[in-house]
Amino acid sequence: MRVISFIGIGFTALHLLSVSSVYAWEIVRPADATYNNAVKGLALQTARRKTPVVTWTAPLPITIGVALGPTQLNATANVPGTFVYLPVSGTVLQVGANQTLSVNFTPTDNINYRSVNNTHVRITVNPNDNPVIAWANPADITYGIPLGSVQLNATADMPGTFIYNPPAGTILLAGANQVLTSDFTPTDTNYNLVITTVAINVNTESNNPLNQPPILTNIESGLLLYDLGDTPIPISNELIVSDVDDSFMSSARITLMENYKKGDLLTWVRTVGSAIIPAFNAEKGELLLTGKDSKSNYETALHHILFSRPISGDTAQSVRIVAIAVKDSSAESNLATRVIRITNAFPELSIVNAFTPNSDKVNDNWDFVNLQFYKEINISVVDQNGIRVFDCSDKACLWDGKNKGNELPAGPYFYTINLDRGKRTYHGTVTLLK
Repeated sequence: MRVISFIGIGFTALHLLSVSSVYAWEIVRPADATYNNAVKGLALQTARRKTPVVTWTAPLPITIGVALGPTQLNATANVPGTFVYLPVSGTVLQVGANQTLSVNFTPTDNINYRSVNNTHVRITVNPNDNPVIAWANPADITYGIPLGSVQLNATADMPGTFIYNPPAGTILLAGANQVLTSDFTPTDTNYNLVITTVAINVNTESNNPLNQPPILTNIESGLLLYDLGDTPIPISNELIVSDVDDSFMSSARITLMENYKKGDLLTWVRTVGSAIIPAFNAEKGELLLTGKDSKSNYETALHHILFSRPISGDTAQSVRIVAIAVKDSSAESNLATRVIRITNAFPELSIVNAFTPNSDKVNDNWDFVNLQFYKEINISVVDQNGIRVFDCSDKACLWDGKNKGNELPAGPYFYTINLDRGKRTYHGTVTLLK
């Protein structure tokens, strides 16, 4: 037995601590007549606390409107204790994939076991059923009659917005079973967007075919999908320019007709030997090609019209309609249209500039908001000497202020964040406080 002697004044009791390694302590008063009592006791040294095992399986997807409850918030531990969830039971989440649920576990026996914080899983919240759209095939029309409310008259069983393709005012060429498309966006974002199609017949007119305007045909009918920040994409690769009485065109107009936002860009990749000159009007969202050139050169030019939008400002998902028209020496053609859908919007990352890894459960980690919207993640942190102390490629990225388990000194650290191959990049400083 290890014996340690102490000399003191006025000892009357010795507090007993708990469990494990036991040492005997002998406490002796000075050999003085005033102090003639000796007190002996035992002090127990506490052992290192164990970490409980918390188990939590990711819950199945739920539908919007279903509140979180015991079916989702059902973590377990191998020792008794208390679970605190975030979001709390009864919360109704918005529609979205891979939303984070987290739990902190406090064991009942907090002498032998430590708390386990920030165990998390992901849950997907699906939208409600699709809206019901009613739209019958319109009656036949004669060539030269523009599309209007008589033809573009779809209805829905809930409030929302219809976008038609081709849009109102379009003069279709003669032909049977031509496709009209409605793109319905519900006001209530908990419901899905619905695309509906009908067919219309356009009968031939009996006018003299001479001195007719040019005709655009064969533009693709499918949605053109675009991710914000991607490289520019062509509007059409298959558009055909025809004109029965003119071999040359004088101009072409490419216009963003629906939901144009500043930042949207139409560009033209100029081809060798072409007399065509481009000019983009950023106020109107219109690209104008001018200069007399052959039908084939204008057709080639229209195959090289590109759409793009950088990741800046408004990142809301939305629809654009691009309308194309060409003009010969005297008349402008029909409109050829294509729908562009912004399929992925990338919100700004929320980054804190300081944290305090002192285990008080407040700002213990450096973390991020909106990281879950990105697929390819590359985060690195270096110290003032340029030595890398942290890196991460996980949507649930957290930094506890350590490098390979070793605590780091307080001070500034420098981060670089690259998301989805440069669609968003960040550089800055985060301060570790102690």
